[in-house]
Amino acid sequence: MAADKKNRALCAAVCCFMAVVLMFFPTVSGFRANAQSDGRAILEDLDNCLTQAEEEALTKEMLTVAQKVGINIGIVITAELLDNNGRHVSDDKYIEDFCKANFGSKSDSISLLLFNSHDKPEYDYCEDDMYMIGKADELYYKRADKIWDNIYAALDNHNVKSDLPSEPNVYKNYSSANYYMACMNFCKILDKYGDPGSAFWVGLGDFVRENIGAVFFGCIVGVVVALIFANSIKKSYMKKAPISAAQYLDKHRTDITYRNDAFIREYTTSYRTSSSSGGGRSGGGGGGGGGGHHSSGHHR
Repeated sequence: MAADKKNRALCAAVCCFMAVVLMFFPTVSGFRANAQSDGRAILEDLDNCLTQAEEEALTKEMLTVAQKVGINIGIVITAELLDNNGRHVSDDKYIEDFCKANFGSKSDSISLLLFNSHDKPEYDYCEDDMYMIGKADELYYKRADKIWDNIYAALDNHNVKSDLPSEPNVYKNYSSANYYMACMNFCKILDKYGDPGSAFWVGLGDFVRENIGAVFFGCIVGVVVALIFANSIKKSYMKKAPISAAQYLDKHRTDITYRNDAFIREYTTSYRTSSSSGGGRSGGGGGGGGGGHHSSGHHR
């Protein structure tokens, strides 16, 4: 019985600890079952920032990730932002139109715009952009900052190297390797967070690494609350009086005393008769059995 009580207290404490710790964890989204395999990939290097070999390798990687994750992936590198009528448009309008025109307005797609203005004044306020639709939005919107970090880790590193020969100084001292590796990093991060079998755990691991302080604090609070909860349960068991026979006795019942007096002695008197007168009487002795008083105990 004591072991059962301890086990219940331990289970309750563990449950309480987990509940408190989970309070410090936001919902980690990203898991997606039933991934499709019909993803398509489109690469448009309109500013000639990639070599032919880099375009072929990048297109192959884009297609592999697109089919694995089940979304469409588009990349466009350009120095002009023009609509179908030749008018200048904003970067967000341009990449949205690009994505919808190539994949559809209700598709599961993500498209990346790397924009080189070549210092044209009409593009002073334009910049790189991304557009997401459908499941791509569900998977990557909350991780957009991470995606950009991976892209610029290669794009802004003038010492970056790739596994393919690169063309130097394609734009403002950037080499083709910068664009190639930036786009490859884009594909890798989409693969990392889009894999339906591991996206949840990858997101959880990232959260723990980035919020180690909150996680540690949550664990400490969880331990304290669990100890308090377990101690409270322990005290509640200690307050109960032990069961004894005395609790079942009725102190108001009548006492019954039994006494028994045993037979102690036996006297016999004999008379002798005679035809003659006179006579006498003799008193005889007697015999007896031993004995004594016996008293029963008190019964309640």
